[in-house]
Amino acid sequence: MSFQSPRDQANQYLEKHNIHRLFSLLGAKLAVAQPEDINEFLLKELQSIQSEREKGADGERYSLFTPTDVDAIFTAFDLTNKGYITHDQYLTALAAVGISKPHFPSATTDKIDRKLFMSMVTAELSQDAF
Repeated sequence: MSFQSPRDQANQYLEKHNIHRLFSLLGAKLAVAQPEDINEFLLKELQSIQSEREKGADGERYSLFTPTDVDAIFTAFDLTNKGYITHDQYLTALAAVGISKPHFPSATTDKIDRKLFMSMVTAELSQDAF
């Protein structure tokens, strides 16, 4: 019988239940939404996750970010209203939603418009959904 330290047991539990990822996504969602009542916001987000899991099919994944959220993120990065952001801004936006290592190759252009941004970020988020 092998001995596991309490720290190892705790880390194993956190990894098994994807807690670090959940907290990372909730933190990113807080940064985007900037709600007045943080506790109420977090409670609603967790209830939303639970509700989606209960009504979803087995194995179905749920993302914390809605298309409206993704659109708002694009708007936040397109400060000059040019209708596009740079590749570096795209990578920064991904990091802001908790994706430090993209799953898909980035666009080959340095001008990423809203439609392309929405498509690429949604694809990335679907890979990291719960």
